[in-house]
Amino acid sequence: MRSANEFVSDHGLAVSRGGAGDRLAVLLHGLGANRAVWSRMTGIADAHWSGRWMAPDFRGHGQSPMQGPFGYGAHAADIADLIKDEDADNVTLVGHSFGGVIAALAGSGLYGPAVSNIAAFGVKIVWTVDETTKAREMAARPAKRFATRAEAIERFLKLSGLGSGSV
Repeated sequence: MRSANEFVSDHGLAVSRGGAGDRLAVLLHGLGANRAVWSRMTGIADAHWSGRWMAPDFRGHGQSPMQGPFGYGAHAADIADLIKDEDADNVTLVGHSFGGVIAALAGSGLYGPAVSNIAAFGVKIVWTVDETTKAREMAARPAKRFATRAEAIERFLKLSGLGSGSV
């Protein structure tokens, strides 16, 4: 059962929301993460910001459907649909890493409303041939499974830079 501050979008995305007011910040997580990465920020926003926020799980992430398509365009269309009824002048898309790419694409107007504010952090712009090859190899591998919840949490913390053995 979902709490009052959670809903499922028309495209099946699991979304958390909060705040009040005309302005809306849409918080977009990085690849392999989920909307929970914004939880500390949303708590601060609820206490100190006079606007609303939404944080969706991209398809294939968190509590959203684990089915494609998974391309940039599909994710951007999902986000554009999420904000279609909003005043685009009052919407800010905020994305980290992969979420920054989706913010730029979704906010461009190619998939729906062109928003007036986009903030993208940690977006990799230039990829070497070696990096592209490694990314394709990684994408072709099956998803990693963990024997226990604790092992999965430990790996997540390590990859996100939050654990003691961070990479």
